[in-house]
Amino acid sequence: LQHITKSDAPVQGPGELAAFSSDRAALSFKNRNAVAEKSVSKTGVSVSDPGDEGGVSGSAVRAKDKAFGSAVQAKEGASGSAVQAKEGASGSAAPLTDTIPRSPSPAADIIAQSPAPAAENLPRPVRPPRNIIWNREQVVEITGGKPSRVLGPRYEAIDQLKRRARMPLPPFLFVENVTAIDATFGEFKPSSIEFEYYIGDDCIMLISESMISYVLITESSHIAVLLLAWIGIDMAYEEEVSYRILNTRETFHSDLPVRGNTLQARLEFKSFQQSGSTMLVDSSFVCYNEGQLIMSMDLTGGFFTGKDLSRSKGILPPRVVAPVEQRKHPPYFAPLPEKRMDAEAFFNGEYGPVIFPSKRSTKPERMYFHPKIRVLDRILSLELEGGRFGLGCITAEMDLDEDHWAFAIHFKNDPVFPGSLIAEAGNQIQLLYSINAGFLKPDARYHLGCKRDLAIKSIFRGQVRPVKSVIRFEQHFKEISRSEDGVVYVVSDCDAYWQGIHVVRTENISLSMERM
Repeated sequence: LQHITKSDAPVQGPGELAAFSSDRAALSFKNRNAVAEKSVSKTGVSVSDPGDEGGVSGSAVRAKDKAFGSAVQAKEGASGSAVQAKEGASGSAAPLTDTIPRSPSPAADIIAQSPAPAAENLPRPVRPPRNIIWNREQVVEITGGKPSRVLGPRYEAIDQLKRRARMPLPPFLFVENVTAIDATFGEFKPSSIEFEYYIGDDCIMLISESMISYVLITESSHIAVLLLAWIGIDMAYEEEVSYRILNTRETFHSDLPVRGNTLQARLEFKSFQQSGSTMLVDSSFVCYNEGQLIMSMDLTGGFFTGKDLSRSKGILPPRVVAPVEQRKHPPYFAPLPEKRMDAEAFFNGEYGPVIFPSKRSTKPERMYFHPKIRVLDRILSLELEGGRFGLGCITAEMDLDEDHWAFAIHFKNDPVFPGSLIAEAGNQIQLLYSINAGFLKPDARYHLGCKRDLAIKSIFRGQVRPVKSVIRFEQHFKEISRSEDGVVYVVSDCDAYWQGIHVVRTENISLSMERM
């Protein structure tokens, strides 16, 4: 395997990955059993041959136009040039058959020679026919069942693995149809995948009848795991490995989608870095809503052995903490006379406000968080002044045990609490602060969003495992501003701790509040 940089330097923190040398290294896939050796086709993935078994059509997996964004915005409604409808396409995916030709491939030769809440139903939008490589059922089979049933016999070697490249399972799987792939089995090189997701009634990321948390979009970047599984990451290791996100940096460019919208997204692998037994992958991700760019993100994830993960020390504190200027509240800061700190009342919308999910909405909605994403059990303290930056600090906790719903689906046979849900706690704390600070009046009407073009940076270190325990959140507010047209912005940083380990830091959590 080519295109992998290598270094024996350990990954370091906080938030900064170790520098890697530019030396090239070649890794060979290791077959896990003789059955896999016999079933390997000697090729990459890109050319269609209806006479073979397993794999996908090359015409469907090669993007004809790399300008995904412009293709998404085409009036025809396609999600990218690679997903444009062919004449007579039905729009549904039949079970895949082997379309991989029997031609020589160095990568394949290496493998062959190696040892072994209830809401009114919305109709789904009428979409033009398009190429669908894998539909929802097939994506779930790859993730939670036997990959070879969809990907073909060359993947039989990983069917029995307990820990492997898996995305989360429903209801935390925000991928509906995979519509394009540009990748080759056995080659770790720049690659890409495109997909779509319809935000339906069963979406658990709703914070009102129609409005979603942006965490849905960031979590959908787990499509990277599916692309790595297709390339064959699990066969590059002699032991089972786990995928973990390390760093993300996302920027929002337009209003958030709402229930009934269809997202189109593209993830690209930019580079692979090898550090000892750990492989890191740098990626970029863009997401569109009905042709409009919502978010762009850079992220770094990696595959780690059990030994690697057990050595995590969390986010290491900086050696020198620079003093921070204490900031003052603006004149329009008008805190409530009595603090509102009841988490259940907040989640049920008893504190207000009334929100319009989009600026085009005609029906106002009360805030109501889906029960599965309520990640605050107690508000320990709520101060509107002081803290790290002088604008206030909130401390909260969440109770966990081995029966929490997230452990069963994130990930199968490798339970770890989703870092994105830990980050979601920061969004919920931000709203609670804004209510108490008087920026969100109980009966006034608002359109909510994120501050445009401000990078939200998250660092994930350490694992929250299924044991009876508590996650503690500490959020410091650092910016309050108002635009010329009256939109109020609140920006903060949130740190999460579990069993004495600093596991997540999210900087520049933002909330925009526009009174309607």
